[in-house]
Amino acid sequence: MKYAIARKQIQSGDVLAWRGQGFISRFIRRVTGGDYSHVGIAWWCHGHLYIIQSQGNDATGIFRLSKRVREADIDWVATHCVWTDALEAHALDLLDKDYSYLACAAVGLGLTPPAGGQVCSLLCADVLNKAGMALPRKGMTPEALVEDLLRLGLERITLIA
Repeated sequence: MKYAIARKQIQSGDVLAWRGQGFISRFIRRVTGGDYSHVGIAWWCHGHLYIIQSQGNDATGIFRLSKRVREADIDWVATHCVWTDALEAHALDLLDKDYSYLACAAVGLGLTPPAGGQVCSLLCADVLNKAGMALPRKGMTPEALVEDLLRLGLERITLIA
């Protein structure tokens, strides 16, 4: 689906999953055995669509999704979660956690990450758990997150720039 059309349908709390082609993205995909190298949470604020994400190299934060949609192939999973003020505050509070390469290694190896460690897939899982979904933290790679959401009966749609 064209991003310009999908954009109007994406809701706060939906998950966006990247199939990056850069060196680190390919490394993540190879280690995890999946298609996805990165995930984030969609967030509408004052008429603009953003992505809330945790990523190394000081790329943790909030970014306009329109700028990120051109970087790689992206899939969208509509979570249908109810985005409340409390859930929004929780998602934004998670940005205060530092990105953890140790947590990244743990989830990539299928282990439980250390407490307080933050990576993209854990941020998404934490937000969705707060919204009432039951997602594990152990082995929560970008691929595992998308697969868990699909097992819940949610639909994945590929976005085209």
